[in-house]
Amino acid sequence: MASSTILEIERAIETLNPEELVKLYRWLEQNHPAPIDARLPSDLAAGRLDSAILRASGDEQAESMAPNPPVERPLQTAADIVLFHMRQVPAEMMATMPTDGASQHDHYIYGWPKREV
Repeated sequence: MASSTILEIERAIETLNPEELVKLYRWLEQNHPAPIDARLPSDLAAGRLDSAILRASGDEQAESMAPNPPVERPLQTAADIVLFHMRQVPAEMMATMPTDGASQHDHYIYGWPKREV
């Protein structure tokens, strides 16, 4: 938009009476609303967010008062899960596993030479 057009609009706005200014502000708000972060302080001050805040806090209270769903089976630790699956490995397969896996993990993972322990 050319700067001369903007100047014309500014001059026209300066001639508006208070009632016409209110209509202009309403039109601008409906057709070109300010970003939410710019509107938030005025919306809070005017009480336009009160019902949303009350609804949200009510939802939060309802969630905190809701009973926990029943657990179908007891929770397991990671160690319990690993041990369960290790018990499923056939004995002949376990016999081929290295017994120094933890101390020599660099050898088994990266192929580095074994360290003396």
